[in-house]
Amino acid sequence: MSQLSCSYVRLSTFLFIKVKIGWDFKYFCAILKVKRLFSIAVTVLLAGVLAFADDRPKIGQNYPNPAKEKTFVDVEFNSSEATITLSNILGEIIYVQKVPRSGTYTINVTEIPEGVYFFTLAADGQKVTKKLTVKK
Repeated sequence: MSQLSCSYVRLSTFLFIKVKIGWDFKYFCAILKVKRLFSIAVTVLLAGVLAFADDRPKIGQNYPNPAKEKTFVDVEFNSSEATITLSNILGEIIYVQKVPRSGTYTINVTEIPEGVYFFTLAADGQKVTKKLTVKK
């Protein structure tokens, strides 16, 4: 079953509509001219596909943050494998974890000193980085 969500912005007598269908993140748009205010009678001036599936890797903010013993990270990517790395503010890599598929992964921070770190998801030839704070 497909999930459908829709949002719009009204600019004067024109509407811009963005529709997300399912989990593919496909977006369609239509610029509509309202013939009568508060009426569903509209004229489609322009419609089409704005963008195809967003294939960029995604990494959510870790939780809890600040982390004390362990933290969880949600990742989403399309390649067969990706890597999560944790580096300090000097750019030194202190933790590496291979991840075989999208999902939620645990990073154990019990052996890591208190401070600010950056975790990076490298997948599909791209990198995404977020900040992590370790507090004991």
